[in-house]
Amino acid sequence: MHVRSFAQVLTERQGERLPQGLAAVPHDDLPSLHTLAAGIERDRDAVTSTKRPNARRASPKENSPQCTKVKKQAKCLFLKVPRSVAVCVSQLPVRVLDRRNLFLLEASMSDLYSPIPELNLLKEFQDRLGGRFFSDGFELFDYDDDLDWFCGSADPEYLDRLIPFAYATGSGSYYALWRCDDRADLATLPVIFFGDEGACRVEARDLRELFRLLACPPEEEDLERLNPGHQEYVTWLGRNFGLTAPEHPDDVVEPAMGEYFQQFANWVQIATRGTIDVAG
Repeated sequence: MHVRSFAQVLTERQGERLPQGLAAVPHDDLPSLHTLAAGIERDRDAVTSTKRPNARRASPKENSPQCTKVKKQAKCLFLKVPRSVAVCVSQLPVRVLDRRNLFLLEASMSDLYSPIPELNLLKEFQDRLGGRFFSDGFELFDYDDDLDWFCGSADPEYLDRLIPFAYATGSGSYYALWRCDDRADLATLPVIFFGDEGACRVEARDLRELFRLLACPPEEEDLERLNPGHQEYVTWLGRNFGLTAPEHPDDVVEPAMGEYFQQFANWVQIATRGTIDVAG
């Protein structure tokens, strides 16, 4: 059984094929996958549990030291796989792996930054700039970094609905995708701005709308610092997506707020038990 088959067992919940999949993993030359499979084998009861992943409280078995270790192994898998393997378990339904986005998809000849093609293209562009900025304060960091803007006010099951991916300002604010539902195309999820001074808001309806926002002309005092990187980005955006900057940032932000603000505000209230409000 190869990587694709093993991924299918996990993502399609084919529990009856799990023993076969685990037994076949050692025959592939993928040490990190071996480690993951061994962890699943040691805590198979938690992996094959029929309880829903979004259950309010974790079972004692899920909180066991063994299961916690498996989660950590799974989270690190993407960083350790060889070039011949792309990882992708972004919608992995298995309980022991649903803490963070991983990747278990078939072979790829290049390392992937994320399971989202749009972000992968942007990462390639950012790397080509060699440290030059193209939009004030914006910079991709490790996909799905373990950040908690709520400072412990929200349970892990709610934090798992957020996928941080980039700094939004030079002072520590950042962007995250919000899993407002279980759609498969992560690029269409709304983008949330989490401010370093305590503000958070819906910034864009999806990644491509955020990309348009990043193409807005820099402030006059930033022109020298951001050019020619910004001009290169505008060209890249048009060439890859056929998109241009909005006439005004509000042309992106206001539709996003109109579509998602109330839903997001309600979600934050529930996630933080009423301790944090989202300003409109």
